[in-house]
Amino acid sequence: MDEALQLSETEAWAFLERLFPNGFAGEDVLREIAPDGWERSPLIRAYHPTLEQWHRERLAFHENSAWLRKLASKRRKASEEDELPEPGPPTFEESRREFEETPVDADRECRDIVGAVAWEVFSDNHSVIADDGREVSLGSFRGTGGFLDEFDRGTRLGKTESTEDDEFAFPLFGMGDYMRYYMGLAFISKRCDYGPVYRMLFRRLHAARADWIYRFPRIGIVRFDQGAETASGTEEYDPSAAFAAEQKGKERDEEVARMEAELEASYREAAEEAAMKPPPPIVQAYRAVYGRLPDGWPPA
Repeated sequence: MDEALQLSETEAWAFLERLFPNGFAGEDVLREIAPDGWERSPLIRAYHPTLEQWHRERLAFHENSAWLRKLASKRRKASEEDELPEPGPPTFEESRREFEETPVDADRECRDIVGAVAWEVFSDNHSVIADDGREVSLGSFRGTGGFLDEFDRGTRLGKTESTEDDEFAFPLFGMGDYMRYYMGLAFISKRCDYGPVYRMLFRRLHAARADWIYRFPRIGIVRFDQGAETASGTEEYDPSAAFAAEQKGKERDEEVARMEAELEASYREAAEEAAMKPPPPIVQAYRAVYGRLPDGWPPA
């Protein structure tokens, strides 16, 4: 995207400060998402699942692992390892013996959840649009994760300081732990209802006269074999090798085209199916605040 259509890093940092003047776990945030206190909030289950929840997650992990093992075994010749019996799913009693309660850290847990939701709103192919029409871009998927981590640590630790050269300083830029917020709530999405957190963030965006564009998840292909250098000297030129390389290149192009067509068909099928179902929680939260569906929903 043209940089003129995006806020600068300085402006994006200032935009987050407007949304979260007291950080991701300020008293203002806690009042909105956990008015009865963190330990009484349903959000506590995000990092403190019940025994039953944890057991269901272990069963789901076992099923996914078994599916991946079967898929891998089809792609290689049978071996002694493949003939070993598959481990059975964990029993409830096994889960009970291994289950451990963990201490509550309200500040850290709130910051992690709010930051993860912010990643899903500002990243994940979606777009936040400022009141002047420019996109509030925090970077790539990984870049957004690092940006949010830097913002959280900088705000919470009071390290954001003004300088004579810049209205806003970025003492932590380039040092963020992108994995902290990368992929948002993906691994804990089913543990509780995160609607209060989505709505809190959308209320703040609405108050800032910003908007949000939804984009249905899409998988693309990244090629690393394009633009390869070729021999330029006539003394190094081998017609046979050049012809073989050209044929190999055509085969790769055909394979990529086939895969892209399959991905496009899968995308359209998934989008059509999603459009027939209730909107995902993030879209429902947007509608609750803005009174309408966001641009991009339903997916086309």
